[in-house]
Amino acid sequence: MTLPGFVNTNDGIWVESDFMGAHNYPISEQMSKRIGIPVYADNDCKACALAERLYGAGGASDDFLYMTVSNGIGGSIYIDGLPYGGAFGHAGELGLFVMQENGRNSETDCSGVLETYASGRGFHQTYVEAGGNETDSEGNITGGLYISEKAAAGEQAALTTFSKQGYWLGRGLASALSLLDPGRVIVGGGLSMVFERYRYQLLTTLRRCNPLYAIDPIPIEPTMLGYLGAFLGAAALALRGLGLCDPAPNPQIEKNDELVVSINSTVSSFLTIRGQKHHGIHGHGGDLAGLIVDDSSTLTLGEAISTRGMIRHWKETGGTSVSANSTLSDLIAAADSNDEKAQATLAKAGHYLGKAVAIECVLMDPQRVRIQGEFVRARHWFESSFLQTLQTETYYRGKLPFSILFE
Repeated sequence: MTLPGFVNTNDGIWVESDFMGAHNYPISEQMSKRIGIPVYADNDCKACALAERLYGAGGASDDFLYMTVSNGIGGSIYIDGLPYGGAFGHAGELGLFVMQENGRNSETDCSGVLETYASGRGFHQTYVEAGGNETDSEGNITGGLYISEKAAAGEQAALTTFSKQGYWLGRGLASALSLLDPGRVIVGGGLSMVFERYRYQLLTTLRRCNPLYAIDPIPIEPTMLGYLGAFLGAAALALRGLGLCDPAPNPQIEKNDELVVSINSTVSSFLTIRGQKHHGIHGHGGDLAGLIVDDSSTLTLGEAISTRGMIRHWKETGGTSVSANSTLSDLIAAADSNDEKAQATLAKAGHYLGKAVAIECVLMDPQRVRIQGEFVRARHWFESSFLQTLQTETYYRGKLPFSILFE
């Protein structure tokens, strides 16, 4: 059985769904009682990824990201040939990346997330905002196939919609690839059926927002399974439940995985996956510094909170004690001496750090986050903005499941 939302597949618990209102419901047990046979359940996207592993393009790579683009947007991660669930079983939720501060509303209470722009619902909203029809001639909500036909006929609203679809998905994948560095990306779901309409803009945006992809490109392709992927995913869950294919993610192995960020004159970071440092296919894995942290530009975390970046911000905002030779220590000392511009610069750096850590935690679901380096000396000035942004740009509704250590 495949389900929307969060599912504890090992215990058969439907944890939560914004669509259906489920909350910690023992669905496998209840269904098994009704029909008299074992029932195995998982998130619908993760089931489709298992089908890709067994029957589709996922068999060609031990490290891949499956992204479903349908009513919502979800992801499933395979590393070393096995599905990765994260410390709390929630890894892969790239549809909940915040793309636009104070953007479109979502059911998660976290505004501006990717799926509000690029899911089927977001795609339709973009089309209507561009001047397209709300419904077709039969009164049905206009969707991917309808808009694709309009694009083929040269309708400007449809062409604009597909261009924006590629842009948003390219932005989201740029972040995911910086952290994962997988061998391939497979796009599934209903909007994968019209992938060719937005492929060019997706790849163009990806190359602009993730220069490493331009150097080491990987296959990004629609599923070969089509609409059968969902049915094959359900069948694959039964095989897995019977022990006939790859097991589900093991939370005991992944429960201590973490993100480590070191901030000195530059920013460096790494992820631990199943207790080992994650390098990715090309050695780029865990690149938090490469994440874009400004909605209106390609400013990366590494540029924003390097010493050079912070000193530039301090100077541009009118800092009086800044010079060309100023260091991070100088910036912190100025903040401690009540230089309001220095304090504001460090608070802004905390905001940027919060945005990047939010993306990593939504995608990789770590047990803990470690912040290290000289920058930690400025904790008094950046911690509040860091935590506020982290709360605002994650779907945890104020209850962060992971710990944060300043070392």
